[in-house]
Amino acid sequence: MTTGSRKKPGAFSLTRIDVRSENETRDVDQLGAAILEELAGAPGFISSVLTTVGRRGHTVTAWEDAEAPKQLLTRGAHKEAMTRFFGSDLAAGGMTSVWVPARINATWIRCEACGQMVNHDLLEAFRGWSRTAL
Repeated sequence: MTTGSRKKPGAFSLTRIDVRSENETRDVDQLGAAILEELAGAPGFISSVLTTVGRRGHTVTAWEDAEAPKQLLTRGAHKEAMTRFFGSDLAAGGMTSVWVPARINATWIRCEACGQMVNHDLLEAFRGWSRTAL
């Protein structure tokens, strides 16, 4: 899921959850869907990818900065999921983390005016850029 933002991420959150049964898989899927709905409007959220391999679920979420994910700890579906996780009725285990990139290379996008790949940061700096303008 994405907001459509082309901002370079300032942080990524990685999560893993291990479920014990098909019922827990359904519960985690429902909680995950509710969390994604809330993420769409969350300040600092850029995009998220969810995967499931066997009974292990993963998320990779891009944020504008490392502080943005903290908002999930205090309200909504994510807080409900945490309450169930740290209680007795959800999951065999899991982990969460927030990572700050050491380097993010250029984001390349195709210029609609000239059809060439251009560095997004430069394109944003020179709106209306085209090959003939150079």
